[in-house]
Amino acid sequence: MRVRNTCLLLHILVSLVTSQHPAHADEYQARLIPFEDLKPEGARITVCWAGIGIDHNQRVYFAASDQNDKRPDDTVIFRYDTRTDSRQLLGTLRGISQAQGNLEPDESIGKIHVSFMEHRGKMYFSSHDYHDIKSDYSDMYERRGGHFYAFDLKQETFEDLSVTDNYGVSVPYQGIIAMDILRSQNKLAGFTFPMGDLLIYDLRSRRTTFYPGVPEYRM
Repeated sequence: MRVRNTCLLLHILVSLVTSQHPAHADEYQARLIPFEDLKPEGARITVCWAGIGIDHNQRVYFAASDQNDKRPDDTVIFRYDTRTDSRQLLGTLRGISQAQGNLEPDESIGKIHVSFMEHRGKMYFSSHDYHDIKSDYSDMYERRGGHFYAFDLKQETFEDLSVTDNYGVSVPYQGIIAMDILRSQNKLAGFTFPMGDLLIYDLRSRRTTFYPGVPEYRM
């Protein structure tokens, strides 16, 4: 789902999470909640690529691309508290990775294509840097690769989980376009684009295991 108006998407979501199961559709109310004033200096907020989630305290997380002509693409993460009506800028993907020494100088991290998912006190998500790709895959190797991330709900801190993987990414050159959590095993499962490979990130060992996808869809 590609949504060009991030504010529009958020205020629709807020109307759903704050309503108490009304009996009639006309009882839903939508409010415009702008975030443009919170964006990082110089950011050009463009698209939300379905990077949305809500924690057990009814706080909504959402991510929007920062497609900036003056620096590599980035992704900005905001949070809205439905109980207090407060808004926050939580950070950016490039900023999170840079803080952990896991960002290459010209690395772009342009999207979050997965839901923010809560598990054992943290919100988990992953990065995906592009959508279209040339038929010969020649531009695939211009991207560093996909990262897994976590946000600690108690400490209010981010972590680039892929810093402990080989080369600092959980899959080189590709993006992580889908993700789920194997909760009983304490692992993250990711699906890559464009090759359709499977990733399993073990939250205990802090390492990713790679499983190649269907051969006919690979290079």
